[in-house]
Amino acid sequence: MAPSMMHAIRKSCERCRLPYHIMPSGAGHDAMNTAPLIDTGMIFIPCHGGISHNPNESIEWADVEAGYNVLSELLLNRANRR
Repeated sequence: MAPSMMHAIRKSCERCRLPYHIMPSGAGHDAMNTAPLIDTGMIFIPCHGGISHNPNESIEWADVEAGYNVLSELLLNRANRR
């Protein structure tokens, strides 16, 4: 992931007063295709037991809201940059 995007996501977490962890991920998603073209990063939210991409995946709506807030803050901040 692009260091500039990782920094921007971290700053958005801080502005939203949310805890964060910078972590490696084997997840490719669409990021594999966009990374060669634009600065790319991923925002993950916790899953119960760390289980994801599985029928047993389960999340809390509060975590969805937190992830949304980070993404929204990031997009607004970047759109208003000069």
